[in-house]
Amino acid sequence: MSFAEFGQILLYLAVLALCVKPLGAYMAAIYEGGTPGPARWLRPLETASYRLCGICADEETGWKRYTTDMLLVFD
Repeated sequence: MSFAEFGQILLYLAVLALCVKPLGAYMAAIYEGGTPGPARWLRPLETASYRLCGICADEETGWKRYTTDMLLVFD
C-alpha cells in the first residue's frame, strides 16, 4: 500500500469520525419527532418544490401510487 492510499484511508476515517456526532444528533431529533436545525432552514425550499411538483405534504402515498411513480421515473 502506497503512502497516498494510506493517506486517503486516514482522511476518510477522519471525515467519518467528524460526521458521527452531528449526524447522530440530527437522526435522534428526527426519531423523537422534533425538527432539527437544517430542516427548519430548508423548509421554504421544500414547500416551494412540493408546490411546483403538485405534491400534498399532508397526504400519505400508498404503495400503488409509489410503485407507479417509480416505474415512470425509471422507465
